[in-house]
Amino acid sequence: MRKKLYDVLKVIQTWIDRITTGVASVLIGVMFLVIIANVILRGIPAVGGFRWYMEFSQYANVWAMLLAAAGIARADALVALTDGDEMNLITCALAEAD
Repeated sequence: MRKKLYDVLKVIQTWIDRITTGVASVLIGVMFLVIIANVILRGIPAVGGFRWYMEFSQYANVWAMLLAAAGIARADALVALTDGDEMNLITCALAEAD
């Protein structure tokens, strides 16, 4: 009984992870397109671009990173990319301690 429940919950968790990754990817993609469109539209004197592009970009970025952080927190691996070997070792030691 527990094994069956565990398997069902694992499938649900996998779907939730896929959905959050997809939503975060869409948010980043739309943010990119809005910024590119705004840069292009600013070159047209009669249009001048979107007035709301900065707020949208900030909110989309925050929500995308929040959704991505949930997936990162569940990850089984860590990649430490800092400019010093000492910091990489400290980061890996802290991750291993958890």
